[in-house]
Parts: sequence; structure tokens; C-alpha cells
Amino acid sequence: MNPASQRQQHSTAAFYRRCALTWFLFVLMAHWAAPIQAQVYKYKDENGQWVFTDKKPVDTQADELDIETKSEKTEREPQFFRHQYPDHYENWVRNPLHAPIEIKVQFEDTGLLIHRTVEAQGKLKLNESPLESEPFTYWWAIGDPRSAPRWDAYEYPIARHGDYTITQSFNGGFSHKREPSRNAVDISLPVGTDIAAARDGVVISVRDDYQFGGKNGYFLDKANHVTILHDDGTYALYAHLLVGSVKVELGQRVAAGHVIGRSGNSGYSSGPHLHFVVQVNVGLKIVSVPFKFQDPKGAPFTPKRGQILKVR
Repeated sequence: MNPASQRQQHSTAAFYRRCALTWFLFVLMAHWAAPIQAQVYKYKDENGQWVFTDKKPVDTQADELDIETKSEKTEREPQFFRHQYPDHYENWVRNPLHAPIEIKVQFEDTGLLIHRTVEAQGKLKLNESPLESEPFTYWWAIGDPRSAPRWDAYEYPIARHGDYTITQSFNGGFSHKREPSRNAVDISLPVGTDIAAARDGVVISVRDDYQFGGKNGYFLDKANHVTILHDDGTYALYAHLLVGSVKVELGQRVAAGHVIGRSGNSGYSSGPHLHFVVQVNVGLKIVSVPFKFQDPKGAPFTPKRGQILKVR
């Protein structure tokens, strides 16, 4: 059976709708990663390559690695606040992320609708109001809707030499039927294979705290991942990474080929693999975009199920 990717939207590809009763409520949503310990085994295969796995080998001597993830509190949603003046109030929103966001705010009493883009780690004045309390609803998505994808081919997202099979590609029948993964690629990889950035960009989302994986719906939002924002406004998601293996931090700028973590089997998955997808925000909706890989000779090609990626 082909390794399965997440069917639901990952954290960097989510569409949100929230309500608040009053502007005195400081809106702050956070991701809390509890500290855990994971057992990982390391050994060399017949080719002298290091292999990492979460299952103890029965016929090979392996070193045990104790991996402990650290507690991390990361602001992950827009934060609303207001300034009070003698004769009015100013309503503001702050974007804590390392990527621009599109946001739409609807004030319930006045019907005022504000639809704007907030730059990475920026803040924006929404309006001035004489009202002490204003109920509102908001929607938001990561990415600037004015972005235009650049169609240059992507480098292989793998840093270890070898031959690797694409087990599911665009419009894949198992789990790539719907957005935001319609144009995703699954690449079967041994656990612990070095994963590399496929294009230059800035790290905008990281999860590195989950040890387990499986095909049960419980795992749909559990995959460890790294998301990298590119200069053209698209962002690439690298999912199902090995717990404790991520080597980059939020806000870090990386170049194509930079090792960002190791492959694993975390989250909704039937076997060790990398889920790779390029996404963009189109009017508060996250969609995947088709892309091409570049082979070792520099020739671009559209990834297809069953193709072998020869990483050299």
C-alpha cells in the first residue's frame, strides 16, 4: 500500500474563522508542544549509510538515541488589540508569523468589512471607533493573495544519495484528491533520510514533537513538518518528519539544498515517506500548485507515480 499523506490541511495551510465578544478580549491562539522522549535507533546499512528508525532492528547492532523535544509556545494566529483615546478607540491586528497573512474582519454592529494583507511580523490599524465594545468575526490565511508563483523547477527535497520512488503524485487516488494536497507528491524514504530545502526561502512553520504515526483519523493533524516560504509567495510543506530531527528554526532563511530535518513516519501515514507540496493563498483559500522537479542534469520534469528520483 502506498504511504499516505495527510488528508486534512496542515497548520500552515489552514483556513480559520473565529468570533470574539469584545475587543477587550485579547485574541491569542498558541501551539503548545509538551516535552516527550522518543527512542530512535541508528545503524549503518550494507552501503555504509547511516539509517535511523523508531523500530529496534532484530538482526543488526544499533545505537539507541534518546531524543527529547523541548516545550515550545508559538503564537500561531493573528492578535487583536485596541488603543484607547479620550474620544475614540483604535482597533489593530498584529501578525506574529514569519509570513504575510490575508485577513478579513467583519464588525457585527456596524457591518464594516475590512479585507487587508498584513506583512510578516507586522501590525495594521483596522479602524477608529467610538464604541467601547465591538463584536466581530474574522477569517485569515497564510500568504499574500497577490503572489504570482514562479514556475522554475524545484531541486529534489532529499540530501542523501540514492534512488527513491514516487508512490503518489498529483491527483493521487489515495489521499491527493482534494485541496490543499491535490498537487502533492509522496516519496518513499527510509526513516532518517536527510531532507533538504528544494528552493531558497524562510522557515515559517515547524512541528517536531510527535513520535507516532498510523492510518487512523486521529493522526490527521499530527505530522511533524517544516514549511518554507519562497520569494514568489508560494510555500513548500515537508511533512511526516522524524521526531526530534528538525534542524531549522522559525524565521531562519535557508538555501536550496540546506538540510532541514530527517524523513519519518509521523502523523497520518502508512509507511515512511516524505509528503512534499507547494501551496499558495488564493483569496483566503489555500490551494496546491503543480510544480516540476529538476533532475541531476538540470532537466525539468513533472513528477509521476512510479518514477525513480536518482539523487546524486
